[in-house]
Amino acid sequence: MGPVQNFGAANAAPPPDARTVARLQPPGTPVPGAGNAIPCARYLGQPMTSCKAGVARTGDKTDVTVTWPDGGTRIISFQAGKPAGSNGPGEFRFTREGSLNMIRVGASERFEITDQLALGDSDKGNKAVGQ
Repeated sequence: MGPVQNFGAANAAPPPDARTVARLQPPGTPVPGAGNAIPCARYLGQPMTSCKAGVARTGDKTDVTVTWPDGGTRIISFQAGKPAGSNGPGEFRFTREGSLNMIRVGASERFEITDQLALGDSDKGNKAVGQ
């Protein structure tokens, strides 16, 4: 058996460029009507992007108004803390992972809305996920 070669730095990944390292916004309580943002996709096969999200609460109902980067809006309604529907055409469906609601409207629209954004009550054990 021959000697073991150590290629050292030749195979190492280059150090991260400070200009391209992602920084996450610290979690905080979303403010109704403020400039919150959520992951979204409008078209089939489109990667998730960032959409502005406004929040309006009335009793146990919350409407999250999502504004697409290319214009237009979609309203996602929550009732009693659960995703309940939208103003869009097509089937409304959702799944949950922890406190993250992954919502689909029709064949192509996708949204990720945390309980903290929709409910605004961090005392219920909801935490922001990746925002």
